[in-house]
Amino acid sequence: MRPSRRASAPLQAYRPDSRTRRRDASDPRHIRHATCLIRSRQDNGLVCVNAGFGAFLSKARTGRGTAIGRRACCVPLVVFVLGLIATGLLAHRVEANAETARQTRLDQWSDRTDRAMRDALQRPAYILGGARGAYAAAGTRMRADTFARYVHARDLAREAPGMLGVGLIERVLRADLPGWVDGVAAEYDGQFALRTSGEAADLFPIRAIEPASGNRAALGYDIGSEPLRRAAVERVYRTGDATLTAPVRLLQAPDSPGALWLTPVFASGAARADGSPIIGAVYSPILYPDLLRQVLPADDTQGRFELHDLDAPAGQTQLFASRAAPGTGETRTVTFDFAGRRFAAHYEALPGLYAGLDPVPVWLVLLTGLGLSAMAALLVWVLTSSRMRALAFAESMAGDLARLAMVARLTRNAVVLTDAQGRIEWANPAFERLSGYSGEALIGATPGQLVQYEGTDPDAVRAMRDAVRDGSAFHGTIRNRAADGRIYWADVEIQPIVGADGTRTAFIGVHSDVTEERRQAEALRHSEAFLERTNGAAGVGGWELDIATGRLDWSAETRRLHDLPDDVEPDVDSALEFYAPSGRPAITEAVERALADGTPWDLELPLVSYTGRKFWARAVGDVVLEQGRPVRLVGAFQDITARKQAEIALAGTLRLMETTLRSIGDAVVTSDLEGRVVWMNPVAERLTGWSQADATGQPASAVLRLETDGRPGAPPCPIDTCLRERDTVGLAADTVLVTRDGQQRVAIEDSCAPIIDDTGVMHGAVLVFSDVSERRRLAKEKSFRARHDPLTGLANRSELESRLDDALQRVHGGGATGALLFVDLDHFKVINDNCGHQAGDEVLLQIVDLLGAAVRQADLVARFGGDEFALVLERCPLPVAQRIAQRLCDAIDAHRYAADDGRRFRVGASIGLVPLDSRWNGSAALIKAADAACYAAKAAGRGRAVLHNAPADAASALPLPAWGARIEAALDEDNFELYAQRVVRLDGGTEGLHCEVLLRMRDEYGRLVSPAIFMPSAERYQLASRIDRWVLRNVLATLRRLSCQGIERVSINLSGQSVGDSEFHRFALRSVADSGLPPDMLLFEITETAAITNIVQAERFINDLRAQGIQVALDDFGAGASSFGYLRRLEVDKLKIDGQFVRGVLRSPLDQAAVRCFVDVARVLGIRAVAEQIEDADTAAHLAEMGITYGQGYHFHRPEPFVDLLGQAAQVANAHVSTQRSA
Repeated sequence: MRPSRRASAPLQAYRPDSRTRRRDASDPRHIRHATCLIRSRQDNGLVCVNAGFGAFLSKARTGRGTAIGRRACCVPLVVFVLGLIATGLLAHRVEANAETARQTRLDQWSDRTDRAMRDALQRPAYILGGARGAYAAAGTRMRADTFARYVHARDLAREAPGMLGVGLIERVLRADLPGWVDGVAAEYDGQFALRTSGEAADLFPIRAIEPASGNRAALGYDIGSEPLRRAAVERVYRTGDATLTAPVRLLQAPDSPGALWLTPVFASGAARADGSPIIGAVYSPILYPDLLRQVLPADDTQGRFELHDLDAPAGQTQLFASRAAPGTGETRTVTFDFAGRRFAAHYEALPGLYAGLDPVPVWLVLLTGLGLSAMAALLVWVLTSSRMRALAFAESMAGDLARLAMVARLTRNAVVLTDAQGRIEWANPAFERLSGYSGEALIGATPGQLVQYEGTDPDAVRAMRDAVRDGSAFHGTIRNRAADGRIYWADVEIQPIVGADGTRTAFIGVHSDVTEERRQAEALRHSEAFLERTNGAAGVGGWELDIATGRLDWSAETRRLHDLPDDVEPDVDSALEFYAPSGRPAITEAVERALADGTPWDLELPLVSYTGRKFWARAVGDVVLEQGRPVRLVGAFQDITARKQAEIALAGTLRLMETTLRSIGDAVVTSDLEGRVVWMNPVAERLTGWSQADATGQPASAVLRLETDGRPGAPPCPIDTCLRERDTVGLAADTVLVTRDGQQRVAIEDSCAPIIDDTGVMHGAVLVFSDVSERRRLAKEKSFRARHDPLTGLANRSELESRLDDALQRVHGGGATGALLFVDLDHFKVINDNCGHQAGDEVLLQIVDLLGAAVRQADLVARFGGDEFALVLERCPLPVAQRIAQRLCDAIDAHRYAADDGRRFRVGASIGLVPLDSRWNGSAALIKAADAACYAAKAAGRGRAVLHNAPADAASALPLPAWGARIEAALDEDNFELYAQRVVRLDGGTEGLHCEVLLRMRDEYGRLVSPAIFMPSAERYQLASRIDRWVLRNVLATLRRLSCQGIERVSINLSGQSVGDSEFHRFALRSVADSGLPPDMLLFEITETAAITNIVQAERFINDLRAQGIQVALDDFGAGASSFGYLRRLEVDKLKIDGQFVRGVLRSPLDQAAVRCFVDVARVLGIRAVAEQIEDADTAAHLAEMGITYGQGYHFHRPEPFVDLLGQAAQVANAHVSTQRSA
């Protein structure tokens, strides 16, 4: 340790007879050691006693109490009086400041409220300004609907509460009033009435106001009828300024104070008067309470205000008053002009306005001042009394000096007195013992010559010599060597002694043996260094806080942990700032608890270093108590950042794993080595019905109640199996879990694996399983859907083929035979096209019910596709199968579908029947044969069942694709032939030949094929329109080639594809025109189904045909819908009644009613009715009686080649001409 040098004034000698004594920094009484004896060269006596020795005096001195008390009383009294005066002045100042603060708070609040109140009053003006622009943009008059759209686009309740609506006011001269009222009433569909009173020359009616709800009473009201309103609106027209009326009771809310806000509308659209005329005014009825209610919150505790209209009549001035609450009596009134009126706003403070001011009460100031004055007087009295006693005590010390000299000889401190040159003149026995030299050896020598050696610090020696040379004080620690060679450390303090003349006369030195202290200090430093190195390696740093002084000491390691620069010293506040915000409450609470009850702390907290580096530290601390009071806080920091980061990462991983396990859709159960449940996630709780609390510790086999779906017995617990085999195991695919209460069975899939650590030790097992009930259900449903039709639920084609193959195997194995029924609906497309696919689906479901009712429960009903069904009747004799097929035909034919619009549709079915016997090798051939038989039924006239017969049905048994190819070949090779059937008059009238052209196809065997067989294929493969073109070309060519004599009319059938094909329309019209034939000779027949399916195209085509002179007949009338609404759109010339009604007209009342209805419809339309399929004379006669004009059928004529029929007609015509000529 380097010695320090202390500058001081020269030491003055103490004289016993002196009345005054000086004490300064160099006074030997300031020396740390309790030393008293100093000897001068002149008197060799006692010259000085330092203050440290006073603690050892055995006798205390008392002052002169009575005299001192009298002299010390005057000054404290003066101080007390002055304190009272200052207290009074301070109390007056505090009261004045409090009043100023209250006034300032009131002014600020009232200014803020005043601005909010004026802003609320101004809001209607903003909205009316927009309405004014819209009004001006509309011209001289804004229509009511336009105005309503504008107003409804604004949110009045939000933008301006209290604004009840927006209206339009126009100035109308009484002379112009009738026309004005008529014009406005027209805008309101006559719902407008003017309400006025008085005989003024001009009126100001409200011509529009929105929203209408709540404002309807104001519409049509003349505001000029009432003086206050009239005055305001006249001011608007006179000044061009926006104006508020006096307070009025509004029609919409008569119980609340309100007014009308009026804004002029200038023709130029300007916002202010610019010389252009005023074309009207927009206005708004406002309610002051609603408009101003938002100025202050309903629970405002700072103040209340009232708004008054100073121009209003007495008793009506108050427009609004906020909440009624006891005020403070401190008010402020603000008057202002607004919209042509003068207002006054009264503001009064409430107690809540002054919350937070908390001025110091005057009584507290006075009481505090009184106490401080008393304390100051007391302090002055104490100080004065102390000084008096000190002087008295100093006078008494002279008698004690003799005794002090003896103490100087007996002190343990080594004292030496030298002359001005530093030569020893006197030394006490302690110095002799310390230095090892006798008193004789010491006298005349300097201390340095005797005790200093080569190991003495030269800097310390130099500093001591400089101090002696300069006459200044010295204090330091020096290593010396005694006379016996012993090395010791001495704490040396040297002070100069100054004589009365101010010269330096001597030096006094006090030496204290600090060798042991030095050794202990060295050991302590070594220990501290070792501890510092150890703490640095462990990342531990210490600290200490002196509670009294607030001094905070940090170790080097603590500074390093906090990245604290060397030139920065921490204090308590800055130390707390190093803790992260999240950790400060914890450390603050720990310190406060330690100071309160001595509880130490040990925390792990996040910190931020001086450089901004974030780290974690373990902060420990304790409180040091002295006499039961805390004097110091000590503690340490340890850097635990790495461990904490690892813990946080591990905790995050664990939380992630636990969250994942709790969030996944699979159930998870863990067990110990004994197979007892340790943990389960929420999914496992839900699936098992066990809570984790109940399941923990239970055997896994008790919690997991497993069964096998559809099989007896329970599978083993997978956890027990896994623990036994130490391997991953699973369950069978059909395992189900039974819940705890036994009420639910859950299909599960699982996997159980052992929990084995890195050392190979098994700790338990984890079972993961999931609810696959829905998956299994979907799999079953998918399997069902793969084999069944989704609409009807019947077996589909794939299932049908599979069941047929199984049935054929049983037949080939000697089993009983059966039958396959192939059902094709006849008129299903009509319903689909007219009523939509949803209606078609309903029909299919109804047909399914009919099919199911006609067969046995063991028989299979399948949907083959579209409107085709198949029935597999096993172990069913052929006659029984035929009867079932016929019952199905009858049932379906009798069924009617009722559409939502009242129309009723007949379906009908054609059925092909094939015996299920050993001649069939597979389902494909069997289905093909049934399909062929079904088409044979259609060719035979539909609505029937046909048994498959290979030789007889060879032509019709061809599949549809084969028919498509044959039709293509027939068109290319011209293998179609034209036949015709006569149409005769039933009323006995005569006319030329009227026939319907029929088509036949010549097959490769030379046989004629009916169109009922090939036309379904033609329609399916889009060949029908090509066939119609072939027919039309050949009919026209035949008519041109042969003579047209005796021909009245030729009917040509058109398919539905041609009716909907606009290109065919152009072809037909052009072909007829180019043929040169009379257009009225031709009649195109369009089926009812084709017409209503393509109603738009059919209507256009029919109109074009009739415009060219060609007649049109509606064929198969009644076969489709029973609604005749479409006849209003189709202007046809004839109705051809469908043969199904004609055949049963003699025996069926329903068919008679239908035919009679059709005849009536034709009569109403002014057209002729034609009956088809007349097969006997009775039917023909009955139809004639019912009013049918034309008929055709086998009773009159069987179809024959078209050319032959034309030839016969020509012969009859020629014969008739010859007869006339002969006559």
